Amino acid sequence: MDIKNCPKCNAENPIGANYCRKCRYEFPDETKDGRSLKPSISSFYIAEEQYVVGSTVHLYWKCENYTGLTLSDEDVTVYDDCELLVEKAIKLNLVATNDYDQTTKTIAVKPLPLPNIRKYRSNFSNIRSGQAVKLSWHVEHSSKIELITNDFTIEVRPIDSREIRFSETQDVILRVYSYDPKVYEDRLCHIDVLSEVEMIAAYAAPEFVVESRPVKLKWEIKNADSVMLYPQNIDISGQSELEVFPRRTTTYRLVASNRISQKEVSISVGVQPLPQINANLISDLESIKLPEINTVNLTADSSLGRIFEWMLSSNEQKIENRLMRYSIFRKAKSLLKLK
Repeated sequence: MDIKNCPKCNAENPIGANYCRKCRYEFPDETKDGRSLKPSISSFYIAEEQYVVGSTVHLYWKCENYTGLTLSDEDVTVYDDCELLVEKAIKLNLVATNDYDQTTKTIAVKPLPLPNIRKYRSNFSNIRSGQAVKLSWHVEHSSKIELITNDFTIEVRPIDSREIRFSETQDVILRVYSYDPKVYEDRLCHIDVLSEVEMIAAYAAPEFVVESRPVKLKWEIKNADSVMLYPQNIDISGQSELEVFPRRTTTYRLVASNRISQKEVSISVGVQPLPQINANLISDLESIKLPEINTVNLTADSSLGRIFEWMLSSNEQKIENRLMRYSIFRKAKSLLKLK
């Protein structure tokens, strides 16, 4: 007669017994028709053939005659499959148990190498608009490589190069796919597209002045990183005008530059010089008595040669009588001739 042993007291019992004759343990139904008391794992495998770190794989198994099931110490008794995010190469143990015994089956998770971008660069990083740039790269362990710009996406080879013309600054992406197309790596190559310096306008306002009168130099320049004013050697980057006080006819130079170009423009300012007054005239000028004019201040400044500037400044000197102003001019002129 076929017998079976009780898992608790090891007493022998008939194969069809429902309870142990000694300890009254209740036998499972699987034992009543003579099937094995040990649990069995008939299959345990990974569905994906190729995967890498970062891939999600699917595990499947088929077990019999078990009351408990664990996968790497996690209870999976009510499941026959699961998903696993691959983080590294590991071994997974599937353990099936019942009251009589346990069975273990192991599989190894071996991810394929991730892509390795050994080189990705361009022969120029600063270019003119429309200039061709050669991009080159060297990649290992990839299933597909793409070159992505603002205008297109193309598939390229692992060891290759490509010439592309750019009209705008952008980051060109080299996208390298692993054997799992959901896992990829991007590498950027920055291409800075520069436009040449453009001189829109440059002029003086006014273009002709009396000596020491202010003049505004005005300009409009595009695409310049640096703007210098000569002969003063002044950095005027970021400005659009500057007030100057030329003492003689002067030609100013604006030199604008960036990393790929330099341009220059000239601005000329005509200056009427003031006559230099002989110091001996000061005593004669003091004798001129004019109403509402302080000749003391006038003669004190005459030694600097600014008497004509005073006479020509009609907006600043409030002489209402034009005949009086004409008399002053004639008097000064006669004094100059006498000396």
